[in-house]
Amino acid sequence: MPEIIEEMQRELETLLTKDKEPYIKIGDAAKFLGADAQCLRNTIYRGTCPFGFGYPGDNLHNGYAKIPKLVFYNWVMAGGRLKQT
Repeated sequence: MPEIIEEMQRELETLLTKDKEPYIKIGDAAKFLGADAQCLRNTIYRGTCPFGFGYPGDNLHNGYAKIPKLVFYNWVMAGGRLKQT
């Protein structure tokens, strides 16, 4: 397996086991993907992010964006299995 794939698998495993929370922080997911955190948050708000959900907020309510770890893992792996390191 190419070294870059093995490295990314290790990074994904570290990201998922970083804490016991069921969600990944937007900034952490963006860093892993090489994306801007606000751009990722905006795709979640628009409903175009395949692994996140949220609400941009309005004058009365704060917004939120969530990325469940299981959904993110399944999306990144696209049905594949994480190689044990």
